[in-house]
Amino acid sequence: MNAHRHLDRHLCNGDRKPEEPREESKLVAKQEVNSRSYMVIAMLAQELVKLSLKFHYNSGTNGHSTSETPLNSDESPSPNNSPRNSVFGGYMEKSVSLSPLARMSSPRAAVSTAVLNEQLIALGGYDRGECLDTVEVFDMTLNTWKPLQPMSTARGRFDVSQWEGQLYACGGSNGSHELKSLECYNSETDTWSPLPDMYNWRSSVGVTVLGGKLYVVGGWSGQNGQPECEMYDIASRKWTSIQPMNVGEYPLQ
Repeated sequence: MNAHRHLDRHLCNGDRKPEEPREESKLVAKQEVNSRSYMVIAMLAQELVKLSLKFHYNSGTNGHSTSETPLNSDESPSPNNSPRNSVFGGYMEKSVSLSPLARMSSPRAAVSTAVLNEQLIALGGYDRGECLDTVEVFDMTLNTWKPLQPMSTARGRFDVSQWEGQLYACGGSNGSHELKSLECYNSETDTWSPLPDMYNWRSSVGVTVLGGKLYVVGGWSGQNGQPECEMYDIASRKWTSIQPMNVGEYPLQ
């Protein structure tokens, strides 16, 4: 498992041949259109697609409800309702439509994604043996990708989080070694700015922002999983070590 997960560390050095890509599915973004329908962007069989999902209440074979008990009642639902029909909190799938979306400018593996100003942004990753610094945004209305200012550092297997209209790209790998750098994207000026480095080099790291503070959890050091955690204060621009985890973790990106 670890060999597959960290294969891209060696691709830029050319010391190992990339394995055949495995077909994977990944939920990228979703938006509730109304109480019974959703719009979803997902990766399916190496394609970026838009899904329209619609649901309706559980019903019997005659089109009427199998139980008069409300779905939010404290009473147990009718045993005649199968688990498959009770998915999504009392709704069952009615129809699904798949629409292929425009391709990105280049193939990307171990890419990071974010939603900023209601737009999907793809950052970095690997194109075969090349680590990428490129960034692009998807316009759902026009079904097109547009380039944004590239990052100052090429990186893959990293995480990104946002705070007050800015993106924070943290750690990752450039294909030969792990990174400890942090940089910030300003959507108003379309510029990237370097910020103070983390204490530790790490990729496949968990990153989130809470209350104006960026939390970095676990990750891969290049040799093992890291239990160390750090916190970056956005206002003071300072890193602080916080209580480590009991076990080193490196979330799969």
